[in-house]
Amino acid sequence: MSCEECRELHTHKFHTPKFLLNAVAVALGEVNRGTLKQVPIDSPVIEEQLPLASFAESTERPDIVMYCFRCEKCGQKFKLFADTYHGGGGWTQEEETDAL
Repeated sequence: MSCEECRELHTHKFHTPKFLLNAVAVALGEVNRGTLKQVPIDSPVIEEQLPLASFAESTERPDIVMYCFRCEKCGQKFKLFADTYHGGGGWTQEEETDAL
């Protein structure tokens, strides 16, 4: 269950590079604000990621990106994933939460 800090970060899909860049900017803003903490991804398929802070400026992006986050207040987990070429992807709110 989301808290007042992260409740606006609900699950949604996007389909263009512009919306992918917007999703990355929102995630970075929430990390910088201290609402979210980036956590390591747990996927044997996804290779090392481009740092979130460098994503918008980078011209060399991996084909697939995934970033995982946890709300610092309530522990709610979130995942940002996308195909960087087409911009298709989504922001998902995970069902389970960890106690902090």
